[in-house]
Amino acid sequence: MRGRKNTNSFAEDNPIRVLRLAMGWSGTALGDKLGKPRSVIYRWERGQVLPNEANIKYIARMGGRDEDEFYAAYGAWFFPTRSRYRELEVAREREQQKAMLGAASG
Repeated sequence: MRGRKNTNSFAEDNPIRVLRLAMGWSGTALGDKLGKPRSVIYRWERGQVLPNEANIKYIARMGGRDEDEFYAAYGAWFFPTRSRYRELEVAREREQQKAMLGAASG
């Protein structure tokens, strides 16, 4: 599942990152616990790829959190609302219009 693009830095408020750091785990350690490579963990934390619901809830259990509360509390981070998608869509359209105007004047 594709998600937000934040490839240049970790999102400080990413719930997986927050929980991982609170537990004192490295990306490698969390990956080992999940049977995933470290690169997957870091892509989740950057918002490049989003974990599925089962992985989110499993991470919550490993961190001693109620899985449904963890999933619900951070659901907006993992799955942006339709209004957020619309904002992104409008911004993308504006960028395309600017590029077309720039190409036409150049």
